[in-house]
Amino acid sequence: MFKNWVYEYQLFSFLELLAQFSEYGFCDLDYDAITFGIEETDYENDRWFDYAFEGKTLAEFRLSRDIGSSVICFELKTSVEVESKAKVALDVLNYLATKRR
Repeated sequence: MFKNWVYEYQLFSFLELLAQFSEYGFCDLDYDAITFGIEETDYENDRWFDYAFEGKTLAEFRLSRDIGSSVICFELKTSVEVESKAKVALDVLNYLATKRR
């Protein structure tokens, strides 16, 4: 299981990449479900939103807001290959975030 965080403004970029890696057709319905689902989450109080991309490779994940910060904590359970790609994608997004400042 891969556990980390992503900046809130980069969440959907990360999830769209994850969908590509797992060969899942990410659509507006997913965007709406996740946007609504994370509203009441709270990392400190262990309130999470669970979701899955059921593509060629299953990618199950949990999301939770870290209240008072600008990050979303996540836990990802998927294949080794998709997890490796997700780690690289997150590294790239975090690198881009440092360049954005």
